[in-house]
Amino acid sequence: VDIMHGEPRSKKQRAASCEGEFGFEDGKLFNTCVSVSPQELSRYLGKDQANAADSRGGASMTPLMTAAYEGNLRVVRYLIENEKVDVEARHTDNSTAFLWAGYMDECRVLRYLAENAKANIEAEDLSGRTALLWAVARGFHRSVRYLVEDAKANVNRACRNGTTPVIYAADKSNKEVVQCLVEHDADVEIEDKMMRTPLNVAVGSCCLETVRYLIEHAKASAHRKTHLGKSLLIYSRDLALNLPHHKKWEVVTYLTKLSARRALNRDLHGLEMLHPAVLENLVRVGAPAEFEPYGC
Repeated sequence: VDIMHGEPRSKKQRAASCEGEFGFEDGKLFNTCVSVSPQELSRYLGKDQANAADSRGGASMTPLMTAAYEGNLRVVRYLIENEKVDVEARHTDNSTAFLWAGYMDECRVLRYLAENAKANIEAEDLSGRTALLWAVARGFHRSVRYLVEDAKANVNRACRNGTTPVIYAADKSNKEVVQCLVEHDADVEIEDKMMRTPLNVAVGSCCLETVRYLIEHAKASAHRKTHLGKSLLIYSRDLALNLPHHKKWEVVTYLTKLSARRALNRDLHGLEMLHPAVLENLVRVGAPAEFEPYGC
């Protein structure tokens, strides 16, 4: 996606469309930031253009941000080592070059900025998202692993709405990323501002693989009430009834096996009869023959 114009374009099209964005004819500075030639870039950063390396385009992107977004490590290194640009310069949304690299899964750029340029790995944009939160939200396992293993990013840092990396990963049904975060001490009982835990979100996303991992390996509590005040089983049942899909019933089946018989049809609002489809499902997965559809 074109960061200048918000639409898919080739690098050649983007360079051609950015005439004057950085104050150079034909958008050549932008073009060199997405190409592979630091030498060509240096031609446009002479004495008569002393501040060009820190200039901004129409989208408030600096050349360093653009190079980080495009994954052009050679230009990133040139700008930092030769032009001494500000690695912590902020976009209008408060993001830095490091955040742009995380947003685009540019792991080599992330590593260079963190280890050589000493970029702030916990820098956040206006929504409170860090590079780790962006990498998790977009499912970039490689960048997530680098950030938590090598860069030592805070795995429990939440954005403005209280969502942590593991909640984002559970919401995206990304078990691989959830596992990586849990292995590096992510809190599986933490709640966002809507009082949703990672397990709550995983059940809502109807991802059996993630639900099983959180309960069986991460030891997340399967007995906590959801943000709606219901048990996980009742919550998953309601989702399955309202939005029929076989994967939703897989989660109901799994949670049924974990639930005590007297808690199968109880929630905070009192006693209610389970839907016939749920009863059939209980029998199929081995519920006791004397199971009563009403709690007691």
